[in-house]
Amino acid sequence: MEPVKVREDVEFVAGLGAIESDEEFLGKVKRNAKKVKTAMRNTAKAAKNAGKTNRTTVNVPATAASASGKEMAAMVSLLSPELQQGLKDGSKQMVDATIYVTKLIGGKTNIRMFEDSDDKMIGVANISKAKLEKNEVFCLSAIQVLYGTAAADDMTQANIAPIEWKEIPAKVQNGEFTFRAGVRTVFDKMANQIFKNHNIDNIQASSANVGGVAYGHGELGFYKIANPMLLSTQEALDMFVEWAAAAESHAFMKVVLYGTKIMSK
Repeated sequence: MEPVKVREDVEFVAGLGAIESDEEFLGKVKRNAKKVKTAMRNTAKAAKNAGKTNRTTVNVPATAASASGKEMAAMVSLLSPELQQGLKDGSKQMVDATIYVTKLIGGKTNIRMFEDSDDKMIGVANISKAKLEKNEVFCLSAIQVLYGTAAADDMTQANIAPIEWKEIPAKVQNGEFTFRAGVRTVFDKMANQIFKNHNIDNIQASSANVGGVAYGHGELGFYKIANPMLLSTQEALDMFVEWAAAAESHAFMKVVLYGTKIMSK
């Protein structure tokens, strides 16, 4: 089976949108006129077919009406034809999903949360090599960053399991992070302050949470992304977090990505 990927013309246009310089933007458009025309034709075709009854549709549970399942359903047209067909014939399914990883940050002022050396370990990380499993697509809908201390610096299940995860402290809040998926930037030097959530009741009552059953609890350190995006199996995740003052001894950071995953039944 071919690797899952988002349509190439969609990726190209997304890259154009990230260019801030008008001169660079126009230059890239001129050098890639054929790709731009293809993207425009496909966009026009998608808009024309939007109202047809034979388009690919996905049933989203009522409990997830405001959740990442609905966000993923809205992006179906951006998926590869193989994935669209799989959702249509039932061989593929959308499921609630999280990606999490834990790292030791004691005595440090920065950390790279996803690395090629990462391996799955229950309670520590559920992703290997900083990439999704083969032939999977993930709609990133929200992100959570937590902080806790252990008895030692060991990256073992026994040492990490007792950690009581809490809100990141002030010294980490007053830092920033950059998150990339492949060559795409999701967050660029974003303030860690967005993960400071004191009043859980307010979070639960607001529209800031993902919604639905699995992701509507308003956890500490939880941030709902305003612009959900697709992550594909080919894209390496990269989240670099930095702050000014060194974290306390035996401190750990945990990052959880919330969303909807497309996978085989």
